Amino acid sequence: MLERLFDRLEQKSFGVRDFRKHVHRIDGTTVNEAGHSHRVGFVTGPPWPSPRGHVHRVVGATASGKTSHSHEVSGWTSPSTSTDANHTHTVSLRTKNAESHVHRINGVTASFIPSRTAAYRTEAQDGVFPE
Repeated sequence: MLERLFDRLEQKSFGVRDFRKHVHRIDGTTVNEAGHSHRVGFVTGPPWPSPRGHVHRVVGATASGKTSHSHEVSGWTSPSTSTDANHTHTVSLRTKNAESHVHRINGVTASFIPSRTAAYRTEAQDGVFPE
């Protein structure tokens, strides 16, 4: 019963269902460092309130690709003050050090996706742009 009340309040307040559970995909390529780059494909965690809107936790690892290593990634998206289904977040992260180097990940998340399950089934357009 409480869940249904939250669903209705959420729909009325944000204009979208499942705002409390929504996530974003981050797909693209890291900035080239040490002569190579890595593919990234993450699904963020659900929204966390922040002073300027909400943010999402990002945790994962890059693909190794043609290299013998990958890089762990953890951080947060930028805040988004928009709450509609078309909102995105800026991403500006650094990977953890591996093989004596790090990579930058700069770009934009894909739009609102109602759940992690849906996010894994969704193909997102590249939103991470190498410099």
